[in-house]
Amino acid sequence: MSKIPQIKRLVTEDFQEQKSWINKLFLPLNTFMESVFSALNKNLTITDNMAAEVKVVQFSSVPSFASPLPLSWTLNRAPTAIVVANAQLVTGANFVLSQAVTVQWAWTATGLQITNLLGITPTSSSLYNVTLVIFTG
Repeated sequence: MSKIPQIKRLVTEDFQEQKSWINKLFLPLNTFMESVFSALNKNLTITDNMAAEVKVVQFSSVPSFASPLPLSWTLNRAPTAIVVANAQLVTGANFVLSQAVTVQWAWTATGLQITNLLGITPTSSSLYNVTLVIFTG
């Protein structure tokens, strides 16, 4: 992918023949171009620029289909994907991840539910904070 162009503003001096009217066009256009340039210059964020939510969930046990963990969901459409961004041990013995941490989830009439946690096994003596990025499409 290429870098974004360095042209951030249009100036009336470059358009001498249209100078009488073009400045009125350039004011909103330059404002738009500067904000887009700023956003595309490593300033896009998941929650501000994508249909997604980031949640940190503390697990003290493994959820199940019989006992799912409900999560709040504020976006208008159903979730389409959940990505585990981070898993941190809060309390308990140190651990080394030996496999990817993932979640199984369901979208039901009652909302978003985590139905399984794979890759770590939380217990009442080993709590984990898991950062989830939840996308809708």
